[in-house]
Amino acid sequence: MNLTKKFALLSLTVLSLSFLQPVSALAEASDSVQQTTGAIDKATSSDDVVVEDAKINQTVQASDGELSVTLPKSADDEVQLSDGSDNIGVSLPDQFSSNAVDTGETAVYKGEGSNLGLQNTDLGFRALISITDPNASHEYSFDVNLPDGYKLFDASELENKAPGTGNIYILNENGVPVNMIEAAWAKDSEGNAVSTHYVISGNTVTQVIDFDKDNFLPIVADPNWLKLGKHWYNKVGNVATAIDIASIAAGVGITAKTSSTVIKLIRANRTNITRVVESKIAQMLGRSAASWVGTAINIGLTVGGTSLGGVIAEGLDRADGRNDGYIFA
Repeated sequence: MNLTKKFALLSLTVLSLSFLQPVSALAEASDSVQQTTGAIDKATSSDDVVVEDAKINQTVQASDGELSVTLPKSADDEVQLSDGSDNIGVSLPDQFSSNAVDTGETAVYKGEGSNLGLQNTDLGFRALISITDPNASHEYSFDVNLPDGYKLFDASELENKAPGTGNIYILNENGVPVNMIEAAWAKDSEGNAVSTHYVISGNTVTQVIDFDKDNFLPIVADPNWLKLGKHWYNKVGNVATAIDIASIAAGVGITAKTSSTVIKLIRANRTNITRVVESKIAQMLGRSAASWVGTAINIGLTVGGTSLGGVIAEGLDRADGRNDGYIFA
């Protein structure tokens, strides 16, 4: 073989190798993304997902029309939530720093040892952490950029759960719940529950996932962010929780172990409770519903309950004449 042919063959070999490297890297990235979407699909239902193809950097309206959500192109940017009056930004955990890969209904952001999937849902969005490496981080923090006067509230105690294992609510400047992060959950690839909880520090929500060598990878964990709209507020149980949270924020919250204790406390503080609850109900359900608070308290005192919210919400349910688990619906 002459020198010219040898040089041409060497050049072709070098050129081929230069193409092989990025193709291999792309294949690895694709495998990682596919593993993430496969784990998410196995661990969750897509019933609440509102788009077949993830809309990255595009506004998606929640099904009730009360909230719009924009998923970021870059993991360094925020998820944007807007209800037309107030805006909330949610930053993604530091473990993820890539641009989103659109894989159908899920936008995937790659990280070291774990990936993150975001999906638009009927009431907001959910963040699905997929852990693929036993040495991956156990903690994933979401910084919440709230309007002035808004704050995070851990409702675990109201729900008789350990701190950080219940729902997290976002309260507006009047102490009324307007958004919710559903209770944390995590499961491994065999469907086994993995211990997990939230930690709140200021306006940061951190999901802690206590996986170990006995868990089967990948592990999927899910903070699910919801807008508390009019349909949520129609249900008696939800209104009871909202009244309790709003009343606690106003300094008149009442929970107890017995119905008789709650009734005594309501009777002793009725004027102040009525004033505060009327204000909160007006913000939640409108002034027409608020006008029934006095009647609802009268009814609730005869029915009883183990919290202020439970007594009044049950009274409101009966005040509309239906007693069907819904309030003025």
